[in-house]
Amino acid sequence: MKTITKSLSFLIAMAVVSLSAFGAIKSDYCDAPSGHEGNPLFGDPAGRIKLTITNVDETQLKVEVASNNSGTFIDFLQVNYSGGSITAGEDVDGGTDLSQSVIFTPNVSEGGNVTLEILWSNPDWGGRWMVGNITVPFLASCDVEIDDDTPPTVVSANVFGTPAAYSAVLSVIADDDQEDPITKFIVTGGPFTEQQFIAEDGKITLNGLMPNTEYIFNIKAKDDAGNISDDAVPAVVKTAARASQCQGSLGHWGTPETKKIDYIIERTGNNVNITITPVNATDLLEYAEVIINKGSGPVGNLMAIAGGGTSASYQSSFSAGEEASMFFVYNFNGMEGNEATAASTFVMESTYYIAGDCGQTNLSLASEGASVYAYTVNGIVNIANLSAGDVVSVYDVSGKLLQTITAQNSIESIAAEGLLIVKVTTASGTSVLKIMN
Repeated sequence: MKTITKSLSFLIAMAVVSLSAFGAIKSDYCDAPSGHEGNPLFGDPAGRIKLTITNVDETQLKVEVASNNSGTFIDFLQVNYSGGSITAGEDVDGGTDLSQSVIFTPNVSEGGNVTLEILWSNPDWGGRWMVGNITVPFLASCDVEIDDDTPPTVVSANVFGTPAAYSAVLSVIADDDQEDPITKFIVTGGPFTEQQFIAEDGKITLNGLMPNTEYIFNIKAKDDAGNISDDAVPAVVKTAARASQCQGSLGHWGTPETKKIDYIIERTGNNVNITITPVNATDLLEYAEVIINKGSGPVGNLMAIAGGGTSASYQSSFSAGEEASMFFVYNFNGMEGNEATAASTFVMESTYYIAGDCGQTNLSLASEGASVYAYTVNGIVNIANLSAGDVVSVYDVSGKLLQTITAQNSIESIAAEGLLIVKVTTASGTSVLKIMN
């Protein structure tokens, strides 16, 4: 999944100051895992990188973006900074570079910091991934060695506030003979293996968790010399639960209010069928994928396109107790690049499913502009624009099947009252209509 990201206007007035007063600092970005929007677990592996930001000399800084996914190449890099912008590489077809880097002279703030916006791209794609508003000490270097061999000690690591479905905040405190306070902490547990977090006001935020899950995280502290505490302090986190979302309408994650696809999740036994249809009848699917994360990481699954692009579906099996976050990647006819309904499976914009939910009678609303439509006359529901052989099923709002007929005429009539859901199966696909009688 690749989203087109426009560069932000980047105008920050900063003063150039003398650097002689600043001491040596170890950079926090030395082949550090990162990704689009700063997320090292970003849903599309092509958007994941290893990021290096290191001082070169008294006036220059180096930024390098390297592939963090086997088989994904980097063909373009742009760094925006106070005082200018610099690029490396160019958009190419079939590139084979695993990294791009730039060296430049930024303006430095009075606090000795530089704020950067970093954009990069993959071959055969004109869009940009982006990490914005990274503030680093100008003198921070990956080559720094600090004369300190005494490790810090973690004093405490406790849950702060109420964990969300996909994240939790920990309040962390550590002691050290050289520094006060310690700001770097190493977390192991759940999706993290010795992953470094930077504390702000004594707190670290753990993203990329799954809902309704208990985690035990082991927390260690790290000082500026790179010493890591000998002992870890455990922190137990239980994330918030989510409910199944059997149906709905979704837009691109950057503009969720613009609905572009309808989706429906229907279960038969352990098999779950996931179907998407364009909201607008003029849009036809040319590509569709559902990214599903059942707790062990996101997995992409191609969806089978049917009806000339009017729908796409994928079937998966779920064992008892399994839960999953998912989002959809799709492309319509004439669309440049793909769009997605969420940035990853670790955000609330993703769609959630719990095994055992979403029986077959959970139906979606009709797509706008559907060829089959329904209307009422004198208390009778009429389904129009049918073809002989089309199957019409009518349900009440609870999902109870009220009536099924096989069309003989272009208009069929049904006597039923209340809020009704009408499912019409034709040779080219399925339309689902909602009507009040």
